[in-house]
Amino acid sequence: IIPTKNRPDDLRLAVASLLSQSCPPDQLVVVDQSADLVSREAVAAEMARAEETTVLTYLHDPSIAGLVAAKDASLTHATGDLVCFFEDDVVLETRYLEEMHAAFATHSEMVGCSGVITNASTNSPVYRAVYRLFHQGVFSDPRPDVYAAVSDGADELVPSPIINGGLSVWRREVFDVVPFDTDNGFHMMEDAELSVRALRRFSGGLFINPRARLAHYPS
Repeated sequence: IIPTKNRPDDLRLAVASLLSQSCPPDQLVVVDQSADLVSREAVAAEMARAEETTVLTYLHDPSIAGLVAAKDASLTHATGDLVCFFEDDVVLETRYLEEMHAAFATHSEMVGCSGVITNASTNSPVYRAVYRLFHQGVFSDPRPDVYAAVSDGADELVPSPIINGGLSVWRREVFDVVPFDTDNGFHMMEDAELSVRALRRFSGGLFINPRARLAHYPS
């Protein structure tokens, strides 16, 4: 699932990286909040170029307001047992989905998992020390340390209280009991908010998978 708005060039690269996966997705759901059809045309061009049998579900609705609302709307159309959410300005390494599928297949307790951002700007030891200082308790967040460890070769699953919403995979049934919060208008920290509620229902069920890697090019 990719929510998008007015980023056709970024979206094209993201879709191309999804369609070239070693384990390609069964379905691609794009929730397009753009005013025009340029993004739709970009996705259609990539779909026509691909040799895979991924089914495209394209929702073009400028009335959808925001990221959380777009994700919530997408669930009506998503058919898979595993639901993956990606931002529209990421480029996945070829084995991203394969590594995620393997992790869920071998860890029955896992209900949600995010990969790692290989070009994150948070690897500085000073940044990570300050980040830890200001992220305590319910805001505890190991992601910067995990990203830095991956740069040093770490590849083992890491339990985490927060997973990154823009590169996350979830078991579909999670959303039957932990729906997206569409009432409070989140435009940031929505992934932390969802993670907190998910852990209340599925204790110990969230992980970071260092073997699933992508680059994020903030548009």
